[in-house]
This record gives sequence, structure tokens and C-alpha cells, in this order.
Amino acid sequence: MHFNYNAALQQLKNVPPYRLPFFLLVLMTVCISLKTIAQDNDSFAVTVNFHSICCGVPSDQLLNKKISAFKIKYRIRRIEAVRIGPLGREGEYSIGFPLKEMNTVIKRLFIRLLGNTVKQMNDRGIASIAINVSRSVFENTGANSTPVFY
Repeated sequence: MHFNYNAALQQLKNVPPYRLPFFLLVLMTVCISLKTIAQDNDSFAVTVNFHSICCGVPSDQLLNKKISAFKIKYRIRRIEAVRIGPLGREGEYSIGFPLKEMNTVIKRLFIRLLGNTVKQMNDRGIASIAINVSRSVFENTGANSTPVFY
């Protein structure tokens, strides 16, 4: 089955001129909504991964403080996340942030904040971040997913 462009153009020519802008607006809204839903369900904008080196994972206290300060500075009510773990024998886990409540500029600032914060989290083990991580990465690990709100 193929799409007949000529027939589609002919049908558009027959649409009254006052209906075309409304039709295009509805079409754009539907496309943007579907793209947003697909992005929200398929991946995390950023994940913070807590890795162990012999003696457990780094504390998340610094991360919590930085996120709280970020929320106050940019007047964000809450940041949704998903805690995924345990991923190993020594308590390894990840925190996935979909960031659907933030616009593009605030997302970039938040991801930069997380990147700078994980560099300082080296008390036990290592913390790292990953950007645009598919949720399917965690599906076969047997780990639990728990909603977390900051």
C-alpha cells in the first residue's frame, strides 16, 4: 500500500480556506503530543549511576542537597525520578530522571548540575551520569523500579 500524494493535494485544495489553519494546528498538536509521550515512556533524559568499588556505593546526600537547591533557584515544585536497583551485590543502583516537567534550557542546566555533582561523589565507589538512556536497558536486570520525588 502506498500513499497517493496527488489525491491528498487535491483533497486539501477542496478544503475551505478557513478550516485549513485549524486542521494544521490540530495535526501539529497531535504529532507533538505523540512525540512527547513516546519520549517520556521510552527513555530517561539522564540517569545517575552509583557503582561500587569493594565497599559500597557513594552517599546520595550531596546529590539531594544540590537537587533541592536547584529546585529553589528555578522554582520547580518537584522533580520526578525512578530509583532502579539493586543492580549488583554491593547495593549498586541508578536514578533515572525523565525530566518531562522541565523545558530544554532548564534540562540542560540540571544535567550540567548532575555532571558536576557526581564528580564530587567519591567517598565510597563511583557515581556517573548517562544521557538519554532507554528504559529497556534496565528491563532484564531483575531490579525494582521505585518512583522518587525530589
